[in-house]
Amino acid sequence: MRTIKYNPLYCTGILKCEIEEISDSIQARYILSVKLNHDNNRTITFILMNPSKATTSASDMTVNKVIKFAYNEGYGKALFFNLFPFYETHSNGLSNIFNTIRRIDNHDLDKIFEKNLNYIKHYMSKADKVVFGWGDPSKNISESLHKKLTQSIIDHCKKMNITPYVFKTHYQSLLTLKGSPRHPIRPRLEGIVPLDMSNSTT
Repeated sequence: MRTIKYNPLYCTGILKCEIEEISDSIQARYILSVKLNHDNNRTITFILMNPSKATTSASDMTVNKVIKFAYNEGYGKALFFNLFPFYETHSNGLSNIFNTIRRIDNHDLDKIFEKNLNYIKHYMSKADKVVFGWGDPSKNISESLHKKLTQSIIDHCKKMNITPYVFKTHYQSLLTLKGSPRHPIRPRLEGIVPLDMSNSTT
């Protein structure tokens, strides 16, 4: 399979990529920080579903698409976080990862989620813009778990007076039919707009 590289037109390198080895076959990425080809410190943070393949040496389609978007928006740095920190190209496979971790004696799935949320909350408080783009939960992921994690992030935004943004796409509605911010991989990205949280628990 062809390795996807970072595009030097839009970024100069990886500033930080923190990965934890959960088992021989499971890795969790808590943060990916990319330096963009603009000489400024403006930082945009994206919170997506789960990592696919991007590391310090290789990228993936979603990360490259969002890097190009962030570059075109004029930012100097892009940070990537995920609701679920585990590497899995197809999100339908996340439930198998959850079940495997539950059987590993030295790891607690809830503690991994808590650690991941702590990374998100710490870094999004430092960003110039925070963009939600996690999409709907896949069929094999509990909607209650998805809701619990997203609500924790939203509550932190409210507590810290952070205005989150979502992608403006070619679709007429900003959110999915289930009320989730759209994941960036499929739609045409046309900008970002603030998410009204006054009467929403999206």
